[in-house]
Amino acid sequence: MWYNDYVNLNNSEKERFRKVVNYLLNKTYMLREIFEQRDRVGKINADYRYVERNFELIESYLELAGYKVEKDDANGIISIYSLYEYNQTRLDKFTTLMALTLRGMYDDAKEQNNSKSSVFVKVSDVVVKMLDDKLYQMYIKAYQMSLKCHLLIFIINYNFSSLSNYKPVAFLN
Repeated sequence: MWYNDYVNLNNSEKERFRKVVNYLLNKTYMLREIFEQRDRVGKINADYRYVERNFELIESYLELAGYKVEKDDANGIISIYSLYEYNQTRLDKFTTLMALTLRGMYDDAKEQNNSKSSVFVKVSDVVVKMLDDKLYQMYIKAYQMSLKCHLLIFIINYNFSSLSNYKPVAFLN
């Protein structure tokens, strides 16, 4: 039982347990490596290591609340999801295209260099990739068509009877 394991933790480990569970419930995932902007390198996440050491405890605790904990050692991710599907969100088209673009860039970079554990991309590379992508071009065309339809609906619904007293202004050449 998880409670017996929790009671056996010392005070600092109990505090770490609360912090890690709170983080997982708020963020829904935890990465093995954290990118240090200052040093431009990835460093090992101490909280991830704590979850690894106490995985069964955290898993059984969150299971009680209706969450499933998954650990993906190959990609260095620990994630949780609700068994009742409450912590899911619906992405709009642009966000979905952005995620697909980033995933494609990640897969390409990993294919080129398998020895790297992290992949770094520049914002400009993402923008260029999205502008070149046919799905994104279709999205832009659909968005432009949507704007035109909204304008057309506005014109159709506009009250033209208020224009009956309108007198055009003569322009001088």
